[in-house]
Amino acid sequence: MEYLQWRGDCLLDRVPFNEVDNLLCCYLAYASASFPSKNETLSCQELWQRYQAKSDQEKERCQKSVTHLSYVVLEHMAASKRFSNMKISDFVQHTNPETGKQFGAITCQISPRKHLICYRGTDDSMLGWYENFCMSYKVIPSQYEALAYLEKIAQKYKGPLLLAGHSKGGNLAVYAAMQCAKTTKNRIQTIYCNDGPGLEKGLLDLQNYSDIKEKLIAFTPKASMVGSLLETPWKVQVVDTKKSGIAAHEMMSWEVMGDHLIRVDQVTPDSVVFRRSVDSFLSKLSQKEREETALSLYQVFQQAHIETLFDLDEKTIAKLWRLCDTMRKSSHSKTAVLLILKALVSEKWNMTFRKEG
Repeated sequence: MEYLQWRGDCLLDRVPFNEVDNLLCCYLAYASASFPSKNETLSCQELWQRYQAKSDQEKERCQKSVTHLSYVVLEHMAASKRFSNMKISDFVQHTNPETGKQFGAITCQISPRKHLICYRGTDDSMLGWYENFCMSYKVIPSQYEALAYLEKIAQKYKGPLLLAGHSKGGNLAVYAAMQCAKTTKNRIQTIYCNDGPGLEKGLLDLQNYSDIKEKLIAFTPKASMVGSLLETPWKVQVVDTKKSGIAAHEMMSWEVMGDHLIRVDQVTPDSVVFRRSVDSFLSKLSQKEREETALSLYQVFQQAHIETLFDLDEKTIAKLWRLCDTMRKSSHSKTAVLLILKALVSEKWNMTFRKEG
């Protein structure tokens, strides 16, 4: 929040939108998930007032979510001259268990003729994690919706466009920019991909990528894990972070100086080992086995009545292991499910640790 203390009194029309502003607006995409309908336009200040008007029970739920820091960021943005009156509109929050979709997006008015589209990353729902796993072998429903959302916003508003997203949201921003109509593509000034996973190699359209590569700014923390997943032909700028492991995925841990992120030369050795391990493991899975792994994992969660990361406790974790033992799947798929479960349990522990710390 030091950035807002330093730059918060400078209006966006006086000091141009920058890479740190990009991170803050990505937090808005997370915070907005529990707020208005797509037909409303609200300022940051009004969005914060909506949060304050929530019941204590609703606030407690927000504070327990994986995106709890987004409400802290929203409060500081609402109190700053720079963002308090920034208009936010076109709220979309779609989930569909049948198609395996968890999608969210907002549009921020940076200036009267410039708009920023922010795509939400994965929340704490198992539906969102399931869609992430599907990303390793096919175009996921959220990618299709991200493209449709971009084209809709391009028709609704005139002028330059910026795209941004954190985690899966960064992937959605890149995918939408790659696949959109040429007229829309020409209006895109910058695409911010903040520690977003890459694209499955067989689905990567190098021609479409070449059309946007000069506009793409991709950040990943030096202890990168999420941003190391799948194929990333784009140049990634490595940023310093206060955290390690999966905790480094949290943008609040990234080091800032003035209006820019602090770069370092390379990712940590642990990050390199993680990337090689994931690449090696995925290379052993056929497309059918990847699909089988994702579906099996989601079915295990459903049988254990686990809908979010917060449903993971000692009893449900023990039940998950028992269910996995009964899986009649290939050895590769079963191993993949067990590894992913261990990663999710580790993420739940990290969330608890960050809250208590």
